Amino acid sequence: MEDRITPGIVLCSKFALPNQKAYGRYVDYVDRKNAVKKSEFAQYTDYMDNPLKQQSYSHCNALFTAQSDHLTAAEKSLFKKRLHAAQQNGSPLWQNVISFKNDWLAKNGLYSTQNHTVNEVAVRSAVRQAMRVMLKNEQMPAAVWAAAIHYNTGNLHIHIAVAEPFPTRPLQEWHGKMVRRGKLKESTLDKMKSAVVNRLVDRSPEQQRLNDVMRKSLLASVPSDLWTVNKELRQSFLSLYGRLPPDRRLWKYNMNTLQKLRPVIDSLSRECFTRYHYVEYQNFQHLLKQEEQFLKSAYGESRNFAANKTRDLYTRMGNVILSAARRYDLQCHTDYTKRYSKQTVSGSISAAFHAVCRRAARNACLDRALSSLRKAVSFTRETEQAQQAYKQLQTAIQRAELEQEQPFAYKNNLYFGV
Repeated sequence: MEDRITPGIVLCSKFALPNQKAYGRYVDYVDRKNAVKKSEFAQYTDYMDNPLKQQSYSHCNALFTAQSDHLTAAEKSLFKKRLHAAQQNGSPLWQNVISFKNDWLAKNGLYSTQNHTVNEVAVRSAVRQAMRVMLKNEQMPAAVWAAAIHYNTGNLHIHIAVAEPFPTRPLQEWHGKMVRRGKLKESTLDKMKSAVVNRLVDRSPEQQRLNDVMRKSLLASVPSDLWTVNKELRQSFLSLYGRLPPDRRLWKYNMNTLQKLRPVIDSLSRECFTRYHYVEYQNFQHLLKQEEQFLKSAYGESRNFAANKTRDLYTRMGNVILSAARRYDLQCHTDYTKRYSKQTVSGSISAAFHAVCRRAARNACLDRALSSLRKAVSFTRETEQAQQAYKQLQTAIQRAELEQEQPFAYKNNLYFGV
């Protein structure tokens, strides 16, 4: 389990039902000198709009919504009426808070440590994107929301109030009463955080560079015949090839039938990277580390980014290797077809004999056994003589298989033009 660090962004969300006493807690935050009797929904709006909380650096840090950067008095009144309607109609009130580490904002060019000001245009844009994600993911397109940036604590934070004037959330029983579902999905909160981070900090150039190194340098530059003509890789390739299942349709990296062979395939991929693309592979690792460090600084954890990206690389490289194995296997069978196309075996042993030939195409020792015993098979003899020779062939092949520590494909003199 990876070590967690303090994240640069924290998003939390809670909700309260219209008749819950929890709403009263927000009254404590209201500026009592200006307070009048309002619904508890409206009191929370006043708390968010409290100038003491905002420190009034500019008009930009007042209440804002999806459409407005600064609500006028009339717009604020209209919003409060909508919240009151939501309360009367039984909508939960969602209270989202997005909090930032100021040094994380400063590191990413969003906060001035000298003037203690933040790029509010960027922050509002990020909040709006997060709210689009929330309303879409929770299927609340008609919900209303307002937010305010607060500077009154050590870290910048944004309060967001969300409600549905005409509730659409499913009803569920709570303490003997039917109420609207208030809990948000964890996936929604994760996507909201990602939306904020991605809108505030554009990492697409770094991610594109990482993908280019992987696809254009590490994968695209691999010659299709590298595995069979390169002496260093050939033996490892042939060892893998000899262990693949007979059905070529199963030769795909993520197939369950290849689960036990994946470490072997990964080892061959790693051998190729370290021998022939060492600089590119080191660059890939360096870029991975940089991106992982950014993710940890933002979320407190890397979200397994490096492991997932590395697995993606090895999956793609594994399929490159398996594609080469399919081409090699087809070539083996093509050569054997040409070699035995003029020879026929009478009776029921014809298909079996050619099946043995195909198996022999995947094993050097079996090829040697086949070559010696094939002379004993007379294609003009009677069926009994052919069957006897075939049995001898099977016995020799089984003996050869037992002598093999592991099967491997043809030696150089047949398929590598040596």
